Amino acid sequence: MKKRAFTHQELDRIQTMIVGKKRKSYLRDLALFRLQVDTALRAGDLLKLKVQDVWHEGQVKKKFYVKQNKTGQSLQVSLSEKTREVLLDYIKQENCQDLMDMYLGYARRYGYHTSMTVRHWSNIIKFYAQLVGIDCKEVSTHSLRKTIPTLMIKNGATIQHCKLILGHQNIANTASYLDISEMEALQVKNKIKF
Repeated sequence: MKKRAFTHQELDRIQTMIVGKKRKSYLRDLALFRLQVDTALRAGDLLKLKVQDVWHEGQVKKKFYVKQNKTGQSLQVSLSEKTREVLLDYIKQENCQDLMDMYLGYARRYGYHTSMTVRHWSNIIKFYAQLVGIDCKEVSTHSLRKTIPTLMIKNGATIQHCKLILGHQNIANTASYLDISEMEALQVKNKIKF
């Protein structure tokens, strides 16, 4: 089954659930969740991020580069103010401002210098999705990657904008990411008057 993007409302419900559950790792979960949605990174690239990638002179960077594992290409990503605030809270909670080589998504069992696995991150996402009533068979960590480009298109961006955000080489790959229904396409088409 093809995994779909999250809706804006689902993102809000999941974030509320993450905060409301107050699990020991809730701030890490929220930071990684927001970071993946905001950057549209693949889960493997997200989990390789370290404090040094996002932290500079006592604050969270607005933009930084990520070398994509799949393509080997560098991709510039930017963070929303809210994501930066959550990352700041997380980094301060973990007291890791000076642990520049700590993985942001570290494996608690093995310590700061070991990243959690993509499977573990996927299980976390499915856990929260299920708690808010989303069928976890419909979504995955890749759904987080697909969400921003889908929302961008629905808000007037072009497929070329989405291609740049995702770091794709081929526009056909980008098109396959976009969760646009036939009805939505027809609504846009019907707005055109000639």
